[in-house]
Amino acid sequence: VLHRIAAGIVPYPFNLASVVSSNPDLYGPFWICMTLVLTTALSGNISKFFSGSVKWDFHFHEVIVLLTCIYVYTICLPLGLWGLMVWRKVDGRYSLFQLLTVYGYSMSAFIPLTVISLVD
Repeated sequence: VLHRIAAGIVPYPFNLASVVSSNPDLYGPFWICMTLVLTTALSGNISKFFSGSVKWDFHFHEVIVLLTCIYVYTICLPLGLWGLMVWRKVDGRYSLFQLLTVYGYSMSAFIPLTVISLVD
């Protein structure tokens, strides 16, 4: 899983599609998206807390919206790409499972960005 996360963050010398194509899984992408939701929600709340201009209050519905947006993006984009490849009859196309795995692991690049966004 760590090798796949590294391939999702650093495009060179890795090729995420070739790393994932032999043995795709959805375990890593699920937890990467959950971690992204957690770090985004935490950094947003910490930023509100330290700004001081707004009375800090946790809004759980924002986490639900964030969770929905991240998972819809992670599922619908590969699904649309797979449907386009089936419709255009692309030779040597990836399976839907492989595309979901690649897009899920590529979301790991956003986790450090949510932590870095606290510094403003």
